[in-house]
Amino acid sequence: MRSLVRPTLFWLAAVFAAVLALGWGGTGHSLINDNTVIHLPVSLKGFVDNRSILKSNASAADYRKSSDPTEGPKHFMDIDDYPEFITHTVSTNLDTLTLKYGSSRVTKNGISPWATVWAMDSMTAQMKRSDWSKLWLTTADLGHYVGDQHQPLHNTKDYDGRGSITGSNGIHSRYETTMINAYSTSLAFKSSQVNYVSQPVDYIFAFIYEANSYVDSVYNADIYARQLSGYSGSGSIPSSYTAALWERTQSFTKLQFQRATEACANLIYTAWVNAGSPVVPSITTLAENTIAPLTFALYQNYPNPFNPSTTIRYSLDRSAHVSLRVYDVRGVEVMSLFDNDQPTGM
Repeated sequence: MRSLVRPTLFWLAAVFAAVLALGWGGTGHSLINDNTVIHLPVSLKGFVDNRSILKSNASAADYRKSSDPTEGPKHFMDIDDYPEFITHTVSTNLDTLTLKYGSSRVTKNGISPWATVWAMDSMTAQMKRSDWSKLWLTTADLGHYVGDQHQPLHNTKDYDGRGSITGSNGIHSRYETTMINAYSTSLAFKSSQVNYVSQPVDYIFAFIYEANSYVDSVYNADIYARQLSGYSGSGSIPSSYTAALWERTQSFTKLQFQRATEACANLIYTAWVNAGSPVVPSITTLAENTIAPLTFALYQNYPNPFNPSTTIRYSLDRSAHVSLRVYDVRGVEVMSLFDNDQPTGM
């Protein structure tokens, strides 16, 4: 017998208060994973041939957060919470950092550098044993983590507002999702030569520090955009706000997208060299969305706040009858989006 899944959804910006941090949002992560391969040499043509898998699974790591409690901290690092941040001497050794500050604080501040190294290690092992199907999915995760490390607000304790700046709450989503969705066609990528990275964790820390250097610029741009557009920081986001935010951030945002693809390509190349430089086959039979969800999950809508539309994603670990309905804050049903059988997937 098929299980019956009846998720209840409240359709009000006030109720959707929690923001799911998605790095560069689905659009941005897809662009990074898709364009990472333009830097790879001919010897890694297999990655180019399977770029559609890397692109379609670019946000798979985000979707795992609902079922894997260890996943969330892999997507960020509040590096400026550590006193050594001032001198850029935060320990790059996870054990040393944990011994000094405790596992609770370290986990709370995020472990993205080491998660990236672990993904690289998995890629190397997968190439050594010719486990190509898993390789593409791990590579997609690598691209996601590296993408997050180039998003300024994923590398600061002030990731979604500053108490000293009225109206700044919500900047995380406004910058990475609302703005990128509106101006994604303005992002262009140029190929470059890949380089072997002898010390991956040091390399990763360097571009985390670099990403953090743009945090103040994002907040200053938000202030400018809100003043220019008259936007208070809540409610529907006017296009004039988004345009002004893009005006002030596009130079370093474009640079960060380019750098993310280059860094990811360098780490892919490094993992391949560490595996002994095997021949990477062109596999075209692997389904693009091969990740079977571990459980049912209803994800945060985006954009949020929204007007006039928003996107709602959910995952099923098995085929099921799904009824998705919209209620207002009083509990009154507004509409039924669908009420039918749905297959396993996201």
